[in-house]
Amino acid sequence: MSKKLNVLMSAVAAAALLAPAASAWEDDNHNVYVDQVQLDDVFSEMTVWIDDDIDGEVVASSAAIGNTAAAEVMSGNVTYEAVQVMHGDTIANTEVEGGSVDGAVYASSTAYANASTAGTWMGNTQALAHQTNNGVVVAETEIDLVNVGEVGASTTAIANVSTPSSEYGDNRSFSQQENNESVYAITDATLCCNNDEANFTTIAGGNAVTSNGSSSTVINGAVQTNYNSDAEILSESYVYIQNASDVSATSTAAANSYTLMNEFGYATLGRDESPLYQGNDASVSAENEIETVSFHGYANASSYGVGNSALIGNVGSDTGLFANQENWGNVSATASLSGSSYTGGTGVVHSTAIGNAATATLCNMCGDGVLQGSVNQVNGGSMYATSSVYSSNAGNIYGSATAVGNSASFTAGGD
Repeated sequence: MSKKLNVLMSAVAAAALLAPAASAWEDDNHNVYVDQVQLDDVFSEMTVWIDDDIDGEVVASSAAIGNTAAAEVMSGNVTYEAVQVMHGDTIANTEVEGGSVDGAVYASSTAYANASTAGTWMGNTQALAHQTNNGVVVAETEIDLVNVGEVGASTTAIANVSTPSSEYGDNRSFSQQENNESVYAITDATLCCNNDEANFTTIAGGNAVTSNGSSSTVINGAVQTNYNSDAEILSESYVYIQNASDVSATSTAAANSYTLMNEFGYATLGRDESPLYQGNDASVSAENEIETVSFHGYANASSYGVGNSALIGNVGSDTGLFANQENWGNVSATASLSGSSYTGGTGVVHSTAIGNAATATLCNMCGDGVLQGSVNQVNGGSMYATSSVYSSNAGNIYGSATAVGNSASFTAGGD
């Protein structure tokens, strides 16, 4: 079946997936419609320069969002539709440079072309999100200091983001997301020394949906596409700490991702007549490098790259996953660690590259729920996973490199 036909079928079936039972919707409805178009660039920058030394802490953040819309109510039903189109580039930069910080340093950069949120508590959520991005999305975080106590950086760049949710009600949501450009998330840290933990997280995504429910009936679906074969989804992290203590860095890149988590209520991601569709032509790269002269405790570098990812998890109730996934872009994941530990520290590197990943898990120890579904996967891209360690002395070294074309897993059981 062609990509365009798959998309058309999923879009037409969205109405059937969203249609609620007649008794589920009452008069207490909050109705919201949002139509947004951003024609030019959106840019944010936060810079901190430290001449000498700071006794306390430094917290710096930068956020750039092309279009953002939300409909959240404390009780009652919410019916929500958002149409968002971003034509310009979305860029967020954060820099912390200079001397030393005796306390903690926290830096973050977040870039979203389109962001949509809908949810309620003690009610029903019916949400539609139509999101299109035509500009480059970039988030970059740079830390260049001498000595620090604790240090952390979070860098996130995603073209289209949708987050429907509900508690004690229904969550019937559908997202149609189209990304047509490259996405870059970059973390760069250079330090002499850190006294406490050092944690760095870098995430790049084309289209992402995160749906949450509790004591709810959750019926969700989506059409997610990245059809520009010249585009790149890149997550890149480079960390140099001359003398490091408990340093960890993770890089994640995903062209399309959908995560649904629920407990104590029927949940399905897609249906037989309206499966989740994910299509990707862009290249996906997750790169991570930690370099030290010496490290104490642990040094952990991990990279995860995936073309299409669909994940549903539920507790105690019937669960379903119905998905069509097509990946035609190359996916690479690289992780490297360079350094020695003369105090018996542990070095860890992991890299994972997957074309299509579909996972359904059900904890049915506290209920009689059953698991069902169907997954169709086609992968036409090459998968590359590379891990490396260069060390002259350490207590333990653990490493792995995993490359998978298609992965589908349905698991039911205990904790």
